Amino acid sequence: MLKALCLSAPLLLSACGGGGSTGSSVAGDNLPANLAPYLASNSIARPDRLEFRVVNTSGVVCAALPQDVTVAYDAPKNGRFILFDDYKDGKELCYLALSENNPKETLTITVKNPDGTDFPGSGLVEVDASESYLTPDPPAPPLVTNSAPTASGVSISDGNGGDAVVGDTLTGNYTYSDADNDAEGASTYRWLRDGGAIVGATGRTYMLVAADAGHGITFEVTPVAAAGAGPGAAVASSAVNAVSAVVQPSPTGKLNDTGITADQCGNASANAACPQAGFPQQDGETGRDATQPTNNDADGHRGFSFTKISSTGMALAADAASWACVKDNVTGLIWEVKTDDDGLHDKDWTYTWYDPNTVTNGGDNGVANGGSCGDTSACDTSSYVVAVNAEGWCGATSGWRMPTVGELQSIADLSGNGLAIDVAYFPNTVLWLYWSGTPYAGDASSAWYVFFGYGSDGLIGRDLGVSVRLVRSGQ
Repeated sequence: MLKALCLSAPLLLSACGGGGSTGSSVAGDNLPANLAPYLASNSIARPDRLEFRVVNTSGVVCAALPQDVTVAYDAPKNGRFILFDDYKDGKELCYLALSENNPKETLTITVKNPDGTDFPGSGLVEVDASESYLTPDPPAPPLVTNSAPTASGVSISDGNGGDAVVGDTLTGNYTYSDADNDAEGASTYRWLRDGGAIVGATGRTYMLVAADAGHGITFEVTPVAAAGAGPGAAVASSAVNAVSAVVQPSPTGKLNDTGITADQCGNASANAACPQAGFPQQDGETGRDATQPTNNDADGHRGFSFTKISSTGMALAADAASWACVKDNVTGLIWEVKTDDDGLHDKDWTYTWYDPNTVTNGGDNGVANGGSCGDTSACDTSSYVVAVNAEGWCGATSGWRMPTVGELQSIADLSGNGLAIDVAYFPNTVLWLYWSGTPYAGDASSAWYVFFGYGSDGLIGRDLGVSVRLVRSGQ
């Protein structure tokens, strides 16, 4: 219960009597304990008349007044006045009842405007603190806080292990935590490519697509609790670099067609379009060359079907301006493409036939380093194979070899339109012989070649300098 308290002058000239006093300001550290919380409030309404109101403390009523008025009052018997001359842009007159038994009394309170007129409500006033004694405001309930959940250990795993390759399925991993032990609710996920959200990728897993190749892929989780505060802060994993799959050979056992189509049949006297009476089942009437859509030129001349491959082994679009290898989609073989840059794969280099392996060389090693290839390698077929594998051409550090004569002839285009090969996929092909790796059984000093002027094969001595095009059929 509040007891009578007089503060020393000059702080409270009117605190314990002294009618007509105007009072003085009161320092916060000298305030009665039950009044301090009220005066610490953020705002006070100032009515246009003298009017006491219950405040949030027991046994106290206060009246808010303008700054420019003067205040005088009778000395109370059952309590005391405290006048704050300068409080939150105005004056504040508070009455503190001394006990619950005498919480009110009638006093003369004179409030004057600057022009000397009475402030509304000024005069004989009943000051009543009984209501604040009888119905004090209940204490504020204790503040209950709830922490938002957190995610930690955010990472990406690849079900296939190793590099994140296009076609792999990635999984986002994280540990959910909540300081209040709130269970996890519907946490949300995003997959990002170089920091930008991937449309539709909002699950825990994501399958890499071609557009991801060469970009950083990130998994992001925003933890959400089933109850309580949330959501928590979004947390992202480190980025993984997505790569395209290195194109591998996939031998099918199938044969290519010849490139001859239905407008290249013939009869006894001339070439003519198919069919020709008396001359059925000609080359142009059968096979891939004769059937749509396999005989269009979208991915190779007529019935041929090729895919361009980069020097690192990545599949390229059909309209790519630069490529290093070609996959034959019919046979599944991967072929070297020649260059015109004086490098290892230059079209003008020639090599002698040389194979020191007695199991495969037909009884004669051939001639080592007898061709012309600058200083790129020893100029024979065996050394060239070693050099190309060491280079890791088109993503392969093994598997490059000399083709058989049948494999080499499988890419020959016999339609008679210039060189006997699709130069749209095999540029820098020279009008010359190309070595196969097939020895000639009838003469150990000779081996088979294919001439891409006509697509024909033949035999020559292994000591001759001849062009080479390598192939891969496996690792």
